[in-house]
Amino acid sequence: MIKFDFKKIKQKKIMVYDAMSLPGIEMLLKKKSYNVYYNRNEKINFWILMKTIISFDFINFKENYKLNYIKSADPKIIITFIDNNPSFYYLKKKFPKITTISIQNGNRTREDFEDLKNYKNLKADYFFVFSKPVANKYKNYIKSKYIISGSIKCNYFKKRRLKKKNEILFISQHNKSKTLPLNEEKIIHILQKIKKEYKINFKISLKKNIENYFIEKFPDLKKSMFLKNTNIFSSYRHIQKYKLVIFINSTLGYEALGMGVSALAIPIGCENFAWCKKHGIRKPERFGYPKKLPNYGFCWINKFNEKFVIKKIVEIIKNKKISKKRQNLDIKDIMFYDYKNKKIKKLLKEI
Repeated sequence: MIKFDFKKIKQKKIMVYDAMSLPGIEMLLKKKSYNVYYNRNEKINFWILMKTIISFDFINFKENYKLNYIKSADPKIIITFIDNNPSFYYLKKKFPKITTISIQNGNRTREDFEDLKNYKNLKADYFFVFSKPVANKYKNYIKSKYIISGSIKCNYFKKRRLKKKNEILFISQHNKSKTLPLNEEKIIHILQKIKKEYKINFKISLKKNIENYFIEKFPDLKKSMFLKNTNIFSSYRHIQKYKLVIFINSTLGYEALGMGVSALAIPIGCENFAWCKKHGIRKPERFGYPKKLPNYGFCWINKFNEKFVIKKIVEIIKNKKISKKRQNLDIKDIMFYDYKNKKIKKLLKEI
C-alpha cells in the first residue's frame, strides 16, 4: 500500500536512492542525515506529487516525479545499494553537478550483466565493489571510478578469533515456497550422512522462519538445528562461531571468506543448466564468478561429487591442513575486507 508523506522536503547533503538501500546505509550514516527517494513508490511526497501534476506532463509522470523530488531535495550526493538497477546510472546525465555513488549489495550473475547490455551510456561517479574481477566486469557496462571495498555490511563487523563450535553451519538461501531447492536438499542429505558417520553436528541458517518446510522433507531435523537471523547483525555473528560454513552461492558465504572464516562453496548445478531448469532451480554461478577458477580449490567445489564433498568437509573439520598456496587465488579477489568502511567514509567526508 502506498503511503503519503505530507512533510515538505528538507534539503540534506545526501539522498538515498531506493529504500531497499537503507539496511546498508544505516551502517554508514546517521539517521535523519539523509533524504530517501522511494523508487518503488512505497511512499510518495504529497507536495512533489502536486508539483508534478501541475506540470501537466503525464507521459513520463513517474520519471518527472523523480526529477522533481531530486530538484527539491537538492543533494550533493545520491547514493544507492541497489547496484543492479540501471535507472540509477542515468541520473548523472540529468544531474551532472551531483555526485552519484553506487555500492555493490550482492553477488552478481551472468544474467545481471547480460541485462545491462540492453542499456547504453550508464554512468556513476564512484562505484564500490566486492573485488577487482567484479570491477573489471562492470567496467564493460558502466562508466565509473571503481573502488574495491568488499561488502559494506560485512566491513561493519570486526574479524574475531572466537572459540569455534566443532559444528557445521549451512547457509540456506531458500525463502519462498514449501518446495525446497534440490541443491539444498542434496547438501542437507550430505550433512545428515556426516552427522551419522562422523558424529559432526550441523545447524542451518535461515532467511525466514520456514524451518517447518525443512522438517517436512527431513523429519530427523529438529527445530533447535535452525538459526533464525532476526536482524542484519545476527547472521554475521553466526558465521564466526562455527568450525565450517557451507554455502551454495550466498553473498553471506562470500562475506564469511572475506572475514577469514573457514568456508566451503558448493554451487550444485552451476555446471548443468538443464538439470537446474528441470528441477526449477535458478542456476548458481561457479564459485568466484566473474573470476575464472578451476573446478576444485581449498574453499570451493564447482563440480559436484558426493563422496568428494564428504571427504573435503571431514578433512576441514578434523583440521587436516589444506595448502592455500597451491591455489591460484587470493581471497581479496573474491571478497575484499575494509574494516569500518574507511574507504567510503573518507570519500563521503571529502565531497
